[in-house]
Amino acid sequence: EQLERLQVLQQLQQLEQLEQLERLEQLSFSSTSYEKVEIKNNSVIYCDIPYAGTADYGSFDRAKFLDWASNIDHPVYISEYNLNDDRFKCVYQIEKRSMLSADNSVGNKTEKIFWNQKAIKL
Repeated sequence: EQLERLQVLQQLQQLEQLEQLERLEQLSFSSTSYEKVEIKNNSVIYCDIPYAGTADYGSFDRAKFLDWASNIDHPVYISEYNLNDDRFKCVYQIEKRSMLSADNSVGNKTEKIFWNQKAIKL
């Protein structure tokens, strides 16, 4: 009887794993310029942009990116330490140990997730 219960439990776990895989197949990941990503209806966008005040990423135009993100008709989530722009609201923050900074210091930083105000209204 215990063996039968164990087998049923294993089958249920396998079914659950298959369901999780099916949900993952609906996701699409891109590693390209935000301007080139095709955004489908009902999308949620997460952008891990270069953090202000960290390493120099050269050609990243923060102002242009923020203009783009504020005008998207989908939720756009952005990772950043601080984002002083009224078009975005902080929705999550966590204290993390940072090994990278512009001044090569190591310490705790508050990492935040912001989203566009336009999406809040949707």
